[in-house]
Amino acid sequence: MSLNFIKEDRKGSLKSEINLLKKLEHPKIVKYIDSIYTDDYLNIVLEYVENGSLDSLIKKFGKIPEQLVIIYIQ
Repeated sequence: MSLNFIKEDRKGSLKSEINLLKKLEHPKIVKYIDSIYTDDYLNIVLEYVENGSLDSLIKKFGKIPEQLVIIYIQ
């Protein structure tokens, strides 16, 4: 994520969200691995999820039937 256009007060919020991600531990939540800061970018490294996120599926197919969402969530 580019940090060039993010206000300083929002950068503090990003750090808080990263600290929350570090604490989350559950088999159904993507695992946080690391954050890599440069002068211009923030890279958040997460566990690999096969087949991508629900968001990527929605973008690809336009809509996901509710029953399929239930299966993914379970």
